[in-house]
Amino acid sequence: MSRKFLLIICEGLSDQTTLYKPTKNFISKKNINIMTRITGGDISLKAEATLEGCISEIQSIIKFYKDNYNLLTTDFFGVYHIIDTDGALSQNDIYVQCDSGYYIKDGLIYTEDIEKSKKINDTKREIITNLANIKQISDVNYKVLFFSRNLEHDLYNKPVCTVNEKIKLSDDFELKYAGNAEQFYKIIGTSQFSVPSNYDESWAYILDETNSLNRGTNYLYLLNEIKKQ
Repeated sequence: MSRKFLLIICEGLSDQTTLYKPTKNFISKKNINIMTRITGGDISLKAEATLEGCISEIQSIIKFYKDNYNLLTTDFFGVYHIIDTDGALSQNDIYVQCDSGYYIKDGLIYTEDIEKSKKINDTKREIITNLANIKQISDVNYKVLFFSRNLEHDLYNKPVCTVNEKIKLSDDFELKYAGNAEQFYKIIGTSQFSVPSNYDESWAYILDETNSLNRGTNYLYLLNEIKKQ
């Protein structure tokens, strides 16, 4: 039996560092190869982002791996797209005017420009909601997995970090869990909080009211799919 190909799409380097080696070790006894691709930020927040543009970018990524690794559609285990919710999936009645900046506190979003922040978050919510409902892109199984409000918030309860802090946290996580599949599975399961392990239910949860302001992830869905193999 030929090995399947798991592609994880990450927004940035800290996500890649945190997830790649622990997940690679988790699948070490499975017939699956893993690779990661960094998009260099949230594709749903790029200038003039649209659902069609985001799908096109993902199609281009899949095509790259098909062309450069001689892969057929049937060779893929799946494409798993990792995103941060950034609190942007919450309802529009939680915005509060402040003098400067943009921050989240006590279940509210404080912003110096409410209409601009609403527009940005509405666009992200629409794109991400639609991507989460897509089952395949380029005939390859596709899933969107979230960390809320971001990976550092979910795993360490630190929603606001400097670049250096992100590097330190991701390096420490990689060192701690890269060789311990059982503990990696446990910490991801623990960090889910009240997020359902079922994929569709996890999205219904994170889109409900202000849940995208809270800690949580559905990355466990991928680990459970791997365990089935």
